[in-house]
Amino acid sequence: MLPLHAKVVGFPCISEDILINFYDLWLKEKLFLYFSNMMKSALTLHLIFFSFAVSAQTIKGRFLPDKHSGCRVWVAEAPVDLRVSWSGPCAGGKAEGTGTLVEYAADKEVLRYEGEMRKGRLNGKGKLNYAGGLKEEGSFADGLLQGPGKRSFPGGGYAEGEFVKGQLKGNGRIVYGGEPARKLEGHFEDGEFLNLDDRYRQHLEKHITNPADSVDLYFGDGDLKQDFYFALVPAKPVKGVLVLLAGAWESAEYVLSSNRPLVQQSFDHQYAVLVPSLNRSLVLDDASLNLLNDVLRHAIAQYDLPRNRFVLGGFSAGGILALRYTELANENAKRTEVVPRMVFGVDPPVDLDRLYRSFERKLRKDPQAQEPAYGIQILSKAAGGSPDQFPQKFVQYSAYSRENGGNARYLKEVPVRIYCDVDVNWWLNNRGADLYDINAPDLSALINFLHGAGNARAEFINAFGKGYRPEGTRHPHSWSLIDPEDCIRWMQQYLGE
Repeated sequence: MLPLHAKVVGFPCISEDILINFYDLWLKEKLFLYFSNMMKSALTLHLIFFSFAVSAQTIKGRFLPDKHSGCRVWVAEAPVDLRVSWSGPCAGGKAEGTGTLVEYAADKEVLRYEGEMRKGRLNGKGKLNYAGGLKEEGSFADGLLQGPGKRSFPGGGYAEGEFVKGQLKGNGRIVYGGEPARKLEGHFEDGEFLNLDDRYRQHLEKHITNPADSVDLYFGDGDLKQDFYFALVPAKPVKGVLVLLAGAWESAEYVLSSNRPLVQQSFDHQYAVLVPSLNRSLVLDDASLNLLNDVLRHAIAQYDLPRNRFVLGGFSAGGILALRYTELANENAKRTEVVPRMVFGVDPPVDLDRLYRSFERKLRKDPQAQEPAYGIQILSKAAGGSPDQFPQKFVQYSAYSRENGGNARYLKEVPVRIYCDVDVNWWLNNRGADLYDINAPDLSALINFLHGAGNARAEFINAFGKGYRPEGTRHPHSWSLIDPEDCIRWMQQYLGE
């Protein structure tokens, strides 16, 4: 896990385009390419991996002597031969005091540090520059930023604030390069943007339900590979439980931060909030279903939650999972831990046949496009092939199918909300997309189907112009489509308060 939350949101309103959440995922990918290019050029990864490591991990390395003075400095293991130069004092055979450390690989300078060293490691105040433009400045502890510091990125943008073991923790901000100016500012935990108010964050708990996620359903936890969930649970009586499911590659912390008003007001109204670590699945397959059931089972037992008062909601890919889980619960309650009383989706793709074909169209237009290729890979793996080969599989995994409604028939008795920001001009001007490329037609058809089936409690909420990301960017495909006060009134209405 990088010290930035660095995730993308799920499948956007232009559903074949897995757009970058914002600059931090772009940054993470750029840094990955940056590191990879350094390897290909026989450059060291040294403190790059050290500085961006998950704090729980142990970084292997060794002490390497300056060939001229014999004074040793610590370097991380790297698949290249390194050479070091240290200009400062030496004590006990190791760099000690203030000086300049330079690392070379293949006779090219790859790292320069000017500052304090203790026992051969970066300890104290200093400035660290990597070949390629990455810079760090502040106080270091064993090579990691510790305390007030700043990390500047190639091409513009920076992160600054309080660092602990190389990761933002406490108050901080990330300012993104480019125009328009964007930033995330607030509270961070272990590099993740977790921007709840203090009194709510104090009640937030994280539970690990599976220490070894063998199917890797969560993107962004490095080598930890754990199943977990966050729980914000008020004092009893708990009137209901709101479960929020992330879009593709969103961190659980980002879900909480994106829904800060809804999460905090839910707590104030005696509703528990759960956010599971599920962010890389577009279909409710057995693995995803088992994870959700495990999380709900654990939370019910842990907090004595009312099993019959659950509300499921999700954004983008998480939205189709929320809808499918609710459909499955009404089709066969033995397969799910709870039967949700209500369900909502924030601009989710619901017809996976249509989604697959939209991926195909984009790939024909640009054969090098990675996003539609990735989407086709996910859907093909789940269904065993294309919609033409396995049409029933695509119906099985879809929340709605245009031909006959598909699984939507299991929502006939359930209060359903669909949130969408149908800003066609935004898509035309910013993505070159039209109504054939976005989710809105399928979503309105879903609600229309439910109305025709007699469900007067199915609603299409056109939150026109309300889509904004936490860093300030206008985007119709965003959690912000939910009006928190209105959503809570909706829950109160149908949970029978």
